[in-house]
Amino acid sequence: MQHSAVTSNKGYSSENDGVSSESSTITSVLDRIKDLDFFSDIDEDCIQNLKELASLRSYNAGETIAAADQFDGSEFLLLLCGNIDVATLDLHTGAMFLDQIVAPDTIGLAQSIADSLSADNETGLTLTASSEVTVAAIEVSSFLDLVKEEPCLSYSLMKSFARRLARRPRTIDPQVASDQRIFAILCEQVDYLDGHWRISPMPKHRDLAELAQVSEEEAAAAVAKLIRDGVASRDYPSLIVNDIEAMKRLAT
Repeated sequence: MQHSAVTSNKGYSSENDGVSSESSTITSVLDRIKDLDFFSDIDEDCIQNLKELASLRSYNAGETIAAADQFDGSEFLLLLCGNIDVATLDLHTGAMFLDQIVAPDTIGLAQSIADSLSADNETGLTLTASSEVTVAAIEVSSFLDLVKEEPCLSYSLMKSFARRLARRPRTIDPQVASDQRIFAILCEQVDYLDGHWRISPMPKHRDLAELAQVSEEEAAAAVAKLIRDGVASRDYPSLIVNDIEAMKRLAT
């Protein structure tokens, strides 16, 4: 993958005050790796090993992070700061799907583990910074070697994937209208947090579409309807449900 700005955590030392300060800043940013769900259950030694694999990259708003032919599966990204606009072009239909990823999040990690990132690249993924962005890039082969060596990392990944699977609906009735299926899935993910009914984190449109077995456009339209009708409102990376009873009615 090509990139426009790279700052690696490797190679910095205390040779002078400026380098030492820069190293301290890098360490502070890399500490945010612990905020990612995939790595929430690993110990400090393993976190340090992850940091040593990571190369930091910073982008200004509007800069391209990866074009369609650049995300080749050799590395994945940890979004530590900022927001990224994602444009996915389906090369078979010509349809363009738009989404946004908000820190902290990962790009390509699950596909890397499943060894399917290069296949997904056929959809033409383009990543653009929508604010000032910092990502940590990790080489897939080195990461998989670390997974084999660190039981706590394997355990943390397993727990994260299990949490995602547990939130999937057990069955999907194809006779139920697509909007109703989408709303039913969202209802399953609502929790009462910080004084609000909230879906946190809010699934990406493509993930919601997969769960409901609908198109990404239908998923995006259903979420837009909730916001337009005042049933819900955006609070990145969450969705606040303003009217839980209305949400339930839409789902049944």
